[in-house]
Amino acid sequence: MRSPETKTARAPDDNASGPQRSLRETADLHSQILNRLGPSPVAEDQLIRDLALPSQKITPELLNLELDGKIIRAAGGMLSLAH
Repeated sequence: MRSPETKTARAPDDNASGPQRSLRETADLHSQILNRLGPSPVAEDQLIRDLALPSQKITPELLNLELDGKIIRAAGGMLSLAH
């Protein structure tokens, strides 16, 4: 049986042969995203530049956070923390 640190998570658009992230890596990315957001909206492209990671790693996680109700996506590609 695997320990929680070795479990992996897939972004919704990953194919079966794509690289996998561990749950710890995914949680760290979520924390980085949430730490950069606040009640005032930030442009999604600015957030991606600030994180200095490829957009294909960040955008699926933004969707996951949005579906979890942790962030809000507003018109014009603006993101903020959910209240």
